[in-house]
Amino acid sequence: MKQFFWTTGLLIVQILVLNHVHVNGYGTPFVCIFPILLFPLESSRWKILFLGFIIGIIEDIFINTPGVSTATFTALAMIQPNLLKSVMPHDEDDKNLPPSARNIGWGNYIKYLFTACLIISLVFFALETFSFFNYTKYLISVFSTCFITFLFLLSIEKVRNAQT
Repeated sequence: MKQFFWTTGLLIVQILVLNHVHVNGYGTPFVCIFPILLFPLESSRWKILFLGFIIGIIEDIFINTPGVSTATFTALAMIQPNLLKSVMPHDEDDKNLPPSARNIGWGNYIKYLFTACLIISLVFFALETFSFFNYTKYLISVFSTCFITFLFLLSIEKVRNAQT
């Protein structure tokens, strides 16, 4: 139930506020990926994929990018377990804990978030532009979106850690 409220709240903030925020006309934060990143390692794969698809389709409806967000967020949901496995401590006994800075450590958590932000930025803008003709604009868009999304997700994690 708590994850449902996080997902709904972040989607509302994304749709009403953050979709209108553009860093120098290039980067837009995607905080709606946060619920996808919260699934524990032992989660059912179909649940992660379904949530990524639903978040993507809702985002596509509101920002008028037919299929781009859906493909991007579903791709992130597809690789989320492998991404989390790569940063999880190997001696971790309980793999059913949700990923957080408290559970996997700040260093691993930062790697996890940054890699996820970089992946969604690369995939989103590659699908949106579908051309590498203007590669400088592509790279500026990718890195500005990655950086601003990363900062927003870190701040959300700080708020989440302060609550527990």
